[in-house]
Amino acid sequence: MKIKGYDFDLSMVGVNSHEDDEDLATIFTAEDIEDEIDRQEWLKSSRVIILNEDVSEKAINNICMKIIGWNMEDCGLPAEEREPIHLFIHSNGGDIISGFAVIDVIQNSETPVIGVGFGKVYSMAFSILVACQVSLGFKHTIFLLHDGTFGTEDSGSKFLDFAEFAKKNLINKCKEHILNSTNIKEEWYDGNIRKENWIDADEAKDMGIIQFIIGEDVPMDILWS
Repeated sequence: MKIKGYDFDLSMVGVNSHEDDEDLATIFTAEDIEDEIDRQEWLKSSRVIILNEDVSEKAINNICMKIIGWNMEDCGLPAEEREPIHLFIHSNGGDIISGFAVIDVIQNSETPVIGVGFGKVYSMAFSILVACQVSLGFKHTIFLLHDGTFGTEDSGSKFLDFAEFAKKNLINKCKEHILNSTNIKEEWYDGNIRKENWIDADEAKDMGIIQFIIGEDVPMDILWS
């Protein structure tokens, strides 16, 4: 919901509804509102995006439009003179179509996007992280690579239509993206993608999923220097 033009997370006060109901503004104290405005202003000025939810259409606004906006601000500047965007990811994954929208924007961003995985980076969140120009993780970050879920349709015939499309298109696109963005070999991918592949930070570094482990290879301060 929006208060004073800012998006507020209702879960911070224990409300599960996502309706844009202005009456709900009364559940926030003045201090809550000012703190959240300060947080969002800091995120904007620092070029920080946080994905700590499932990948869905909401990600288009949360991630894509912000990256596009900062690219508009930087138009005409060479890449080395642009202030990087930091995308922090803690997510179970989610919708593959929305995920590829995010991947397309990241990969076509002239302004560098640095991805940082913390906690859990599962499924489509995994694919988003490896799309970043540089990707890092923490020592205890856990990654999950699998063949994903493609949702369900509301009738048998629609499900079959989408399954055929996924088999011809999306499955191959997922494979191509992972192979092009990591050190994972095609033979390993084909032999393991049908399984739940749980990967720790050291394995992720060896597989080219991340380039650095924060706290071991680089300090966290490297993100801001």
